Amino acid sequence: AADLVGKGAVDDEREAVGEGRRALARGILAPCRRLRSGRASANVPVLPLRKGNRMHTPEMRAAQIDDIRRLPEQLAAARAVGITAPPIYMDSLAKYGAIARGDGDLYLRLPSASSLHRHENIWDHAPGAIVLEEAGGQVSDRHGHPLDFTSGIKMFNNVGIVASNGILHDGVLRALRS
Repeated sequence: AADLVGKGAVDDEREAVGEGRRALARGILAPCRRLRSGRASANVPVLPLRKGNRMHTPEMRAAQIDDIRRLPEQLAAARAVGITAPPIYMDSLAKYGAIARGDGDLYLRLPSASSLHRHENIWDHAPGAIVLEEAGGQVSDRHGHPLDFTSGIKMFNNVGIVASNGILHDGVLRALRS
């Protein structure tokens, strides 16, 4: 369910209870509501968004250009599994939470040809992957390999990120292979 109040929410992952969400409203936390991904499709891709206030560095401008270069491949993979809605651009781990809530279906972070040797930071994906998987979604790299958080601070054994509601995952991986 979307955050209709606009105050935000806290994702609460505990092994004993699974993944849940507590909405922030009127200065208090609402009761925890269990999340379930993998239900009827919202038909929405979630794509990365870089914060505009950091675009002043050459590195951030280069990263934004890489994001633009990857867009056609990302949108083609989304269309291959029936997603036709325009993407929602988000920053931070909120992308994983949106899919876990059912507000989005697919998050792709694919390296462009010029950034093949760029590896993701573990802290940018591990918490979100746990939240999404606990809610029934799936997370892998673009080749279908599980994310490897054991290689230090960078994910050296993975290429890109594919996070989905679970229903679309295999179809997206097939589309990326073709």
